[in-house]
Amino acid sequence: MRAKYLDWCSAQLADHFLALSPDEIFDLAERASREGGSLTGRSLSASPEPTDLSSYRGLVERVTEVLTRQLDLPDYDEWLDLYRSDPEAVEEQLLGFWREST
Repeated sequence: MRAKYLDWCSAQLADHFLALSPDEIFDLAERASREGGSLTGRSLSASPEPTDLSSYRGLVERVTEVLTRQLDLPDYDEWLDLYRSDPEAVEEQLLGFWREST
């Protein structure tokens, strides 16, 4: 179930990320970097270091961190309650990455 949770979170982030134009992606990353080197709230990165926006990877990392904060994704227990209340709806939102983990 934890693999499904991570898959679901990835799907939510991917949907929002892909809805952004290239200019919106760059602006979001640049604005977040100007507002402070360290992000507050949940972090997907193991590194507390400021992200280098000169690389594609750095840009994607920064935008992913911002989207994670903005989406306020549920923690595992909250998601599990959501899954138990309507498993079919949640299953429709999975990318399938969880299958690779089993």
